Amino acid sequence: MLSYEWMGVVPYEVAFKGQKENHKNKTSVIWGLEHPLVVTVGRREVKNFNINQSAQSLQKFSFPIVETDRGGQLTLHNEGQLIIYPQFDLLKFNLGVKKYVEILLLTTESTLQLFNVNCFIDFKEGGVFTKKGKIASVGLRVQSYWVYHGLAINVKNDLSPFQFISACGVWNRPQDKMQNWNLDFIDTSIIFNTWISEFFKHLNKY
Repeated sequence: MLSYEWMGVVPYEVAFKGQKENHKNKTSVIWGLEHPLVVTVGRREVKNFNINQSAQSLQKFSFPIVETDRGGQLTLHNEGQLIIYPQFDLLKFNLGVKKYVEILLLTTESTLQLFNVNCFIDFKEGGVFTKKGKIASVGLRVQSYWVYHGLAINVKNDLSPFQFISACGVWNRPQDKMQNWNLDFIDTSIIFNTWISEFFKHLNKY
């Protein structure tokens, strides 16, 4: 079984470097953590980033920006958002990339529903949504079936910075968070532990 660890608040660059080292050493683990405010630029967006409206807004407000090797486009992380980075060899679990993404989304959906968040999956968008907006996003890197990066769940983070970027290619995309669903107390580490339990349930089905 995969090991897992709650890491607390970790700068994006530190977590990125750690994932690269785990890939090199083939260290299988699932990390749960939060990032200080940062905007990450996925591989699909790097070429266009310097000329789009998001770049102009981010430069104006001095947002930290990091180019990364995950798939996808722009996204934003800040404290109070749960980040989950599963890192392992998909072949050891007889998984292809498409099935793995499906497991991530199903796990996230069932976790949110356990906390009475009424949500649904949009497989085309690669995320989980509520009627109020996007609440979770997936962005991966797969090299020779070794997977890293993962997903982000808005738990109790400030959503206002999202207005300054074209998140996942959509400008002013509505965002939602778990805190908006009549939850008086939410700890990201508790959400992480619940997600882990749901993840292994879904993983064991395959």
